[in-house]
Amino acid sequence: MVVLVEFGPHDQTAKNSIRRTLSHRYSVALRKKYGLTVRLSEDRRTDMTVIAFILSLMVVAFGALGVISPRRLLAFVQRFETPAGLYSAAAFRLVLGLTLLFAAPDSRAPDIIRIIGIIIVVAGLITPLIGIERFRHLLAWWSWWSEQKPSFMRAWAGLALVFGMFIAYAVLP
Repeated sequence: MVVLVEFGPHDQTAKNSIRRTLSHRYSVALRKKYGLTVRLSEDRRTDMTVIAFILSLMVVAFGALGVISPRRLLAFVQRFETPAGLYSAAAFRLVLGLTLLFAAPDSRAPDIIRIIGIIIVVAGLITPLIGIERFRHLLAWWSWWSEQKPSFMRAWAGLALVFGMFIAYAVLP
């Protein structure tokens, strides 16, 4: 069984270098005898980190699409004008937020990633509650957005690009 033995919260070198295959009985003995913290499910955290990284790259891709071609990003967003699209957007937000919450302890900025994850989970829970009519109203705001200069739209898409890049950087150990 793969376990992680930690010597302290700030000793990253020891944390990364002491990965071993131990039986459950031996890990309990380590905990009792030396006061070491033993985690038995490190592989699950690593998987969540990888999933959070991949989802953050999707945010980067959406931001890059908006920087390169704002009209295509708008056309993509308008595909979500159906009830199924609304629920899929909510599902994406929930998955992204939950993976950020699970990946936060091992990230470079755990508190920030945890806060961002909570905000995204709340947004994912609220998204289906707004309903399709309010969502169409929001898309009308998007059409105002599309009437602005391309540099204005690219600036907002650039913020999404930078946000996604920050999340990708922060979740990698």
